[in-house]
Amino acid sequence: MPFYAGRTMNTPAEVPDGVVAVVRKLLPDNDLGAALAKQLPYARVASGCRCGCATVDLVVDRSAVGPAPQEPGNPVVGEGSIRGVDGQTVGGVILFAGGGYLSCLEVYSFGDEPIAELPDPAVVDP
Repeated sequence: MPFYAGRTMNTPAEVPDGVVAVVRKLLPDNDLGAALAKQLPYARVASGCRCGCATVDLVVDRSAVGPAPQEPGNPVVGEGSIRGVDGQTVGGVILFAGGGYLSCLEVYSFGDEPIAELPDPAVVDP
């Protein structure tokens, strides 16, 4: 089970390099993506999902960096599929932002069991 699964941090934890790599892969190649990328050094993991998947909720130090120019009403800023060892799609990832700030990297499975470990960015197809 991943370290963050089902946990709420009293003090938000540093964002692991793997999460940063997947987030960067999902960011759009536009002004929104560039602004959200600038938030990564100021982002922290606030909690993990209770189901045991590798989803992480993110918080950004808003005093350190401004909001991205996010379209109101559309929290999804990037998404991709996860390939399994056989090359078949086994799940996906969705990157969310709220109010112009990174808020969640969701990891989901098409199977019965959650994807408990963050996928290697090499198997994530935006």
